Amino acid sequence: ITALALHYRRHSVESKLARAALDGMTAVMISDASLRIIMVNQEFENMMGYSTEQVKGSNAHSLILLPEDLEETLNIWNKLGRENVWEGEVRCRTQLNHVFTAIMRIQANLTKSGKISYYITSLVDISERKALEEQLRNLSEKDGLTGLWNRRKFEEQLTHYANIVERYPDTPTTCLALFDIDHFKRINDERGHDEGDKVICSVAETLLREVRTTDFVSRVGGEEFAVIMPHTTVKEAEVVLNR
Repeated sequence: ITALALHYRRHSVESKLARAALDGMTAVMISDASLRIIMVNQEFENMMGYSTEQVKGSNAHSLILLPEDLEETLNIWNKLGRENVWEGEVRCRTQLNHVFTAIMRIQANLTKSGKISYYITSLVDISERKALEEQLRNLSEKDGLTGLWNRRKFEEQLTHYANIVERYPDTPTTCLALFDIDHFKRINDERGHDEGDKVICSVAETLLREVRTTDFVSRVGGEEFAVIMPHTTVKEAEVVLNR
């Protein structure tokens, strides 16, 4: 009877895997109630770089999710425990240590008595979409000539820090520096706009090199720049700007 039950269970699982793979053509992994991998489909092997034999018996999500995302992983399983299904963005790591973003969906399959029989996990790689989103975000927030943050992003950050100071008056000082390039109009008039652009880019590179990684540098106008320096006293800001 036990052998027959195991055969039926394996046959049922294989049917589920086949349907999931054919219907969605996504990477699919099936694991038991203890999250030990039972099987994966070909698309999973292609995406993650593991063969079925390599992953059988491994912990399903320790294998593919990042250890530093442990808190998010715990949140996933807390929700699964309540609702038996979870879907969202996760970061995955392949066998070759390539990290990518995916949409992961986990569906618990229950027995008639309501106990978890196994989990079906599907993965869809959305790296290209995320890269495009990042490009579009940069286009909307970065200055095209220098690569610095633009005026729109600067105003957003300025409002953010102003709100912090207003809400928490005892928070460490944030300094703002505004400056422009001396005699820039003469450079443009005498040497042309191409040379003026080179000067602007040179100033931008100098700013990025000299300020701290925590400082926010932006180009807010033609030859105008702004630097927001969080947790910085006026004296400390003067030291940075006088470099």
